[in-house]
Amino acid sequence: MTASVGPAQAASWIKNAPDPGAWSPGNLPKTPSVGGKKESVAKSTPLKGDGRATWKPTATTWPKQAESETVAVPTSSFVARGGSSLLAAPAGGNAPGTPVWITTPDTNGPGPLHQAAPGTPTANVASRIKVTVADHATAEKAGVDGVLITVRQADAAAAPGKVTVGVDYAGFRDAFGADWSSRLSLVSMPECALTTPDVPSCRVRTPIAGGRNDRVKNRVLADVDVPAAAHTTSATGTLLLALTAGASGPSGDYKATSLSPSGSWSAGGNSGSMSWSYGVAVPPALAGAAPTVNLSYNSGSVDGRTTSTNNQASWLGEGWEYSPGFVERSYDSCARDGQDKSGEKCWSNRNSLTLSLNGKSSTLVQDDTDTSKWRLEGDDDSRIEPFTGAVNGDDNGEYWRLTTGDGVQYYFGVNHRPGGNNADPATNSTWSAPVYGNNPGEPCNRRPVSTRRGASRRGAGTSTT
Repeated sequence: MTASVGPAQAASWIKNAPDPGAWSPGNLPKTPSVGGKKESVAKSTPLKGDGRATWKPTATTWPKQAESETVAVPTSSFVARGGSSLLAAPAGGNAPGTPVWITTPDTNGPGPLHQAAPGTPTANVASRIKVTVADHATAEKAGVDGVLITVRQADAAAAPGKVTVGVDYAGFRDAFGADWSSRLSLVSMPECALTTPDVPSCRVRTPIAGGRNDRVKNRVLADVDVPAAAHTTSATGTLLLALTAGASGPSGDYKATSLSPSGSWSAGGNSGSMSWSYGVAVPPALAGAAPTVNLSYNSGSVDGRTTSTNNQASWLGEGWEYSPGFVERSYDSCARDGQDKSGEKCWSNRNSLTLSLNGKSSTLVQDDTDTSKWRLEGDDDSRIEPFTGAVNGDDNGEYWRLTTGDGVQYYFGVNHRPGGNNADPATNSTWSAPVYGNNPGEPCNRRPVSTRRGASRRGAGTSTT
């Protein structure tokens, strides 16, 4: 007898007993917990403006008029930014009531300012100095934007001597813009700058060699020679110094920009006007001559604008013009052409055409024997021809062509590239004005001017060369 056993029966025969020789992992050590607290979420603050701190200038306090004496003291061992002892700041020697310090020159400092050549006698050092500071109004009268200071020997028997003059400009360092304080330096001026400041010779400034500006301590220092005390009425023994800003400094050059080499200017003589022409570069021509583009300025054109004329500025700005040339037709008043009560413009036999090109203007004169031909009033070998059919907004597409004696052609009012298919961008070179043809035979004459609105005729065209 045969019996079969399925998988279910076979599983019941397996004895599930642990194997003593099998490996099993041990218990893991218990990790102590770390104390802490829930972190608070910081509240974000949106930035205002560009996120940068707003800079505000410090209040400006100009020195008041004062006079005092001080004794020159040695400079300290302070070394300013950059590690140069040339900017040594004085530890004392302040003239009370003034922003001025008087110290003895630092003969041990490096550089050519302090190192004398072998055999050079040692300069006498002035001891007691009288300092006078003028008020700011006096300085402005002398053309000084900073401070005026006079330095003289306080000892009547003193000989000429050398001292270092330092001026603290912290109280007025933000008086002007363009990093004005970083361009400050000491210069000497004639004493007459205090009494006759309007005299040009009294405003001459002489730079003092070896001056230095300590922008960390807001002080300007310079070694100066103080004259001997005055013993006569003709000698004053006074040195006048001015703290003023130069044209350039560590932040840049602020001198007036010279005229560009591509521009030219001229004065108008007795007219008092000033003109300036600036050439604009244009792409080179494929062949032959190329047009020139010049922007011109004339100050006299501004003076000529009155309320009775079209006194608006050009699209380039007040006094500026760009005149490539034009042909302009001037019309007559309808009141002079038989329409007493009309203020419009009418065609008449007094219509005139004016050509302006290359700085010259000329009236165009019609040939009596052949009305299709025109000549310049100052006839030369140029040929001027009228045409119609241009896509320029005119009722008959009128435009003009000038051919000079050397073969150069100028087009006026064609509004597109000559010889093209009018697919290129329009130059908008034709301007128009409503004009009435109130007489038989005149353009657009249909019925009396008092009963019709009239047709538009183009009054001017600028060059599209």
